[in-house]
Amino acid sequence: MNLPIFSDTILRQIGNVLEGTATHREFSSLFSECRIVEQGGTPKWERITLALTVRQKQDGCGNNVMAFIQRL
Repeated sequence: MNLPIFSDTILRQIGNVLEGTATHREFSSLFSECRIVEQGGTPKWERITLALTVRQKQDGCGNNVMAFIQRL
């Protein structure tokens, strides 16, 4: 079952909420484990938002966004 696409606003909020849950190094490992390609960004919220936005656009659904959240 495919989850619906999250809006840009929701993805930004996800980035804001998750930024305090791990270090930059830990996020790099999580992105790799979830097969999400990093897209840059210096603050953690921006790294998360950019990476999840691109992955969601590639997939056409929110499944990998949710999988990333659940890994934390």
